[in-house]
Amino acid sequence: MRKLIARICQPPAIKKIVLRSWIVWGIATLYYIYEYIQRVYPSVMVPNLMRDFGVDAAELGNIAAFYFYAYALFQLPAGALADKYGPSRPMTIAAILCVGGSLLFANAHHVWVAELSRLLIGCGSGFAFVCTLRLVANWFPSNRFALLVGLTNAFGMLGAFIGEEPVAQLVSRFGWRGAVEVISVIGIIIGLLIIFIIKDFPPKLKKARVNKSSISIPLLMQVIKEPQTWFNGLFAGAMNFPLATFGALWGMSYMERVYHLSPSIAATDSSMLFLGAIPGSFFFGWFSDYIGKRKMPMIAGGFFGLISILILLIYPGNSAIFAGILLFCVGFASGSIVMNYASAKEGHTPAVSGAAMGLVNTLLIAMCAISQPLFGWLLQQNWSGKIKHGIPFYSSADFRFAIWVIPIVIAIGIIISFFIKETCAIKN
Repeated sequence: MRKLIARICQPPAIKKIVLRSWIVWGIATLYYIYEYIQRVYPSVMVPNLMRDFGVDAAELGNIAAFYFYAYALFQLPAGALADKYGPSRPMTIAAILCVGGSLLFANAHHVWVAELSRLLIGCGSGFAFVCTLRLVANWFPSNRFALLVGLTNAFGMLGAFIGEEPVAQLVSRFGWRGAVEVISVIGIIIGLLIIFIIKDFPPKLKKARVNKSSISIPLLMQVIKEPQTWFNGLFAGAMNFPLATFGALWGMSYMERVYHLSPSIAATDSSMLFLGAIPGSFFFGWFSDYIGKRKMPMIAGGFFGLISILILLIYPGNSAIFAGILLFCVGFASGSIVMNYASAKEGHTPAVSGAAMGLVNTLLIAMCAISQPLFGWLLQQNWSGKIKHGIPFYSSADFRFAIWVIPIVIAIGIIISFFIKETCAIKN
């Protein structure tokens, strides 16, 4: 009650800064939502893309992975640029790249053009999460960091959810090229909001908090050489592996083939991964801040995700509802990655905290880049050579074989989590 009274009695200037903080975070998160839509929409276009570009599963996985190649490459530079120049300017340039790449993809007729366009989209998207976290660090108290990382990640999952069934509806109405053009227009609107509204710091705190010093090579090497940052990034990548592999590309095709669902229902079912990650991100961020611990929630999330995916694979049954519930649980468990960003931030000085979080995201996205071609390659290993409607036909057995890579990677992530040191969460 006293906290509520204190908030009500805050001076108008403080209330204005608090409101501005949430507006800045909201627009940055809107861009992160948009980035996630860009990341996952190929999953509802698999047959269209294979047919138009004349590729098989492995080649399509490689086209999709170009997004992640660029995304991973730009994580450390994105964090360093956000530390030195503030997050607003890098985010503005990133939005331009993302929209430009999207328009190019909508008009691509050759594989190399599709790869280039996904590369540009990945470059622009690579700044979204790290710059948003840097804005959170600049505009909000430290004791809210993990919670806001969780909220940001949760809204990103909302973007992934939008990138499945709603985009599938756009594809059915306008074709995949028309759907991507609609997404590009939305990106232009978000880019204008970033340009005109987002500022790096609260006005009265800018002089006190802005970091004028340059990001030196020795400081960056300090981040790169720290094993704990690598452990955090590898665990985050392992827990995100189901979302990148199943949710972002192959999930809809898996549900169609294994559970004999229509494209619309298959897209809805596979998107349960992202739907589960929404409350999962919020829960793990809140719970971690509440108990002042990072490591224990990571391990708990890892085991919960592993058990859920194993039940799906060992006892698949014939129920799409049952599969959807288990995928929701796997997505919920993936929310445990929000502690890895908090752990990386707390393990470094403020001057390089953005770069540290960028390295965590680099490793996460690097595993995403591996995941989609790997799954496609596994599909190819058992492929019978059958062609249907002009594209390779992969059987239920092919998909069931390939999906076992997911629990194996999660299990490796759990082992890594035991090597992560506990950081001291700040509690007020």
